Amino acid sequence: MISFNLSEAQAISFEMSIDGRIKNVDSVSLIIESGQGYQIKIPATYDKDEKTVTANVPVLEGVLTEGEKGIKLELVVDGKFYTPLEESILVEAPIKIQSKIHESTPVVEKEVAVPEIKVSLGKLISKDIKTITGK
Repeated sequence: MISFNLSEAQAISFEMSIDGRIKNVDSVSLIIESGQGYQIKIPATYDKDEKTVTANVPVLEGVLTEGEKGIKLELVVDGKFYTPLEESILVEAPIKIQSKIHESTPVVEKEVAVPEIKVSLGKLISKDIKTITGK
């Protein structure tokens, strides 16, 4: 049984071969049973060379609930309807992280002594070679 997370978009692929003479695969869909009286129909693609069907499942958080769900592939080939696969998948809930305040305490501010800094400028000489005092 495959599984997917409701909060992640993902591609689901299936092997599928069509035997016999056909003109056209008109449509392919992945159907997910909600378990609550409705279905979600997701368009899929059929690659005849690779013999695979791929459905790009979008994020379904808020649309489906977690748990085991029925799925099926529906095909329309040359105007006729087929259901070549009926399976179950496991739908996993997204990760939820919650937090609450455990404790609140006042912040105690401490005074920090800053040492006194003294700066003394002696005599400075300018480019003109003149003596400049700090007065």
